Amino acid sequence: ISVQHPIALVPSESERARLEADARRRFESWGGLIVGTPDEIARALRAEVALGAEMFIIQLTDFAEPATIERFAREVIPLV
Repeated sequence: ISVQHPIALVPSESERARLEADARRRFESWGGLIVGTPDEIARALRAEVALGAEMFIIQLTDFAEPATIERFAREVIPLV
């Protein structure tokens, strides 16, 4: 089972509101939007693993800036 998600990885609490508003404006109609810190995102993905998800297809909401890809790989993936 694969699951698709747009993911907004919050860089700091001070930027959360702006990032979430931008992500909702751009991606909410896609469904499955996840916004949060690495821990929050990992928790959401682990919940889907518990329901049988085996693969995730993600769209980073900043259109995959290299620093975000690296942070996702370093801080989210090991937690899932």
